[in-house]
Order: sequence, then structure tokens, then C-alpha cells
Amino acid sequence: MVRVKAKGRFSWFNVTLSELVSNNPISTVIYFTDTKLGDKLDGLESVYDVLCPLTQFPRLLDVVLINCNRPVNRNDCSSFNFKMPGLRFFPTEFKRNGLEIPKESSYEMRNSVMNALVPVKLKKPGSPNFDPILATDSVASLFKQAACKCIHYIVLVDQSEPGSTVGRDTVFALLNRESILVRIVNNASFFENFNLKFLRRENKLAIIPRSRKALRLYPRRASGRAYAQTVNKFLDDFN
Repeated sequence: MVRVKAKGRFSWFNVTLSELVSNNPISTVIYFTDTKLGDKLDGLESVYDVLCPLTQFPRLLDVVLINCNRPVNRNDCSSFNFKMPGLRFFPTEFKRNGLEIPKESSYEMRNSVMNALVPVKLKKPGSPNFDPILATDSVASLFKQAACKCIHYIVLVDQSEPGSTVGRDTVFALLNRESILVRIVNNASFFENFNLKFLRRENKLAIIPRSRKALRLYPRRASGRAYAQTVNKFLDDFN
């Protein structure tokens, strides 16, 4: 099997699929292929456009390719009901056949995997959290829920508009900042619990440094990327 990593890197490893998905503390996405054995990379180049965007979530997801034409992999592929090439998602709560990701554009497949990651609960303290905050939450309770002194900042992101994914997208966009925990706010009135006031049409984004009061931030647009840029700029200036 091939583990696909960021920036075009990859590595070979040899475990069974059951061992891989049942012992992994994070989720796994596996591309099953039946590439001819003459291909030294097992067809990785032909599906790299699909797999490469998924390597942007290293704290949440392992990206793997398995060639079911290789004799060493045939038992695995048979036990996982391989029938045709495709991408499957395996959450940390191991399920034998996983979730099949529909064959669409690389952007849509990435979005499907992101949606599949949202309900997954990770056990490691300080892990990303997609659960919305509660009306009863406070600064103290949010840092307590983080359960790790490694978290130095809580970021609050408004996602109260129907169909919005800006909170989800901000979590993903800030995965490289391991000292930050992004929390989604699905009721804009909850900001008042942190002494934060926004006008109705303002983009609602805030950051709470540990042992300090919550601070408003001012993103130019309501998008995960714009929110992440605003948070990163604040941290660069703050530190």
C-alpha cells in the first residue's frame, strides 16, 4: 500500500487493511485500484488530483492507495468487497466496507470527505472539534473541553446561516495551527456570553487567548479561508 502525503510525498508500508483502519486513531480514506503491475506507483499518478487535496487534513485523515491487482493485497481487497476502483472513507469507529465517496470532481469528492469527517469524534486531547458550542458555554468551559494545555487560543466562528459551512471550513483551514481550537457558533446570540457584540450583517469571528478576554476579529469575507487568514494575521501580530 502507498500512504500519500502532502507536497507530493508518499511512502510504502505493509499492513493489512483491517490493521490499518481498526488501529488508526484518526480516519482513513483509501483509494482502491486495479492498476496493472507494471506501474511502479500502482496508478497513483492517475488519481493524484483526487488524493492530493485530501492530504491537507493530516491531523484528521490518512490518505492511502491500495492496488488490488497485487497478489499481496488480493485477500484484503476481497474481504473489503472490492469490485471496482473508487474511494472509500473509514472513520475511527471501524466499519468493514466504509463509506463510498461518489465519483465526482476532485473538489466535490474533497467536500464529501470533509462532510464525513465532521461527525467523527477524536479521543486525543486538543483534537479539532466540529460540535457547536452550547448556550451554557463560557471561556472556562471551552478550555476545559479542549482538555489540553497545548491549546492557547479558542476561535469562535459564526455558522448560524442555513446551509453555511464557514465554521467547518475554518476548522479545516486552521489545522496547521495546533495551539488553536476552532469552535462553531450556530446561534449568533451566544457571542453575548463572551461579552462580544456584532451588528446583524457583520462577519462574526472572535478569538480568546488563554487567561484573557475574548477579542473581535475583522475578516473581509465570510469564508473559511478568509477567516483563517484573519486569525493567522492576528497571531503573527500578537506574538
